[in-house]
Amino acid sequence: MKSSNVEMNVNNEEEERNDRLKDRKVLFVSGLRNDINKTILRNYFRTCTRIILKANRRTSNVKYAFVIHRTRRDAQRNLERSIDYEILGQQCQIQYSNLHLNQSNVNLFVKQIPSDVSLFDFTQLFPNCQILEYHPAQLIQQPFAKLRKG
Repeated sequence: MKSSNVEMNVNNEEEERNDRLKDRKVLFVSGLRNDINKTILRNYFRTCTRIILKANRRTSNVKYAFVIHRTRRDAQRNLERSIDYEILGQQCQIQYSNLHLNQSNVNLFVKQIPSDVSLFDFTQLFPNCQILEYHPAQLIQQPFAKLRKG
């Protein structure tokens, strides 16, 4: 019975290692210029296979992207090269899309999510997590209060 638990742990560790390696194919690029588009990003990240570009509806100057590569090596090359701030923007930062913790069970509560971020965005950002609850942002309009003259 003990050996099957050990094998299971070894297999889980191997699966986690493989998942971490897979995750190294996706870069998260934040702080992009407000006029950036997929064509500019494709020309900059020439070895990428897919780009998911997002803009915040409320603040048009906040843009970010997920840049997906075929291989870890391609992603690593793009991560290690110096950032061209003229093309991407002065606030640009590039990192792997998700960083793993060594703990097996971690609960994460995310709040103040912009209204343009969807459940799909979370599954892309946290691919190895189970999303227990998702409550999308809602705009609440309050009725106008009557003003008294006085």
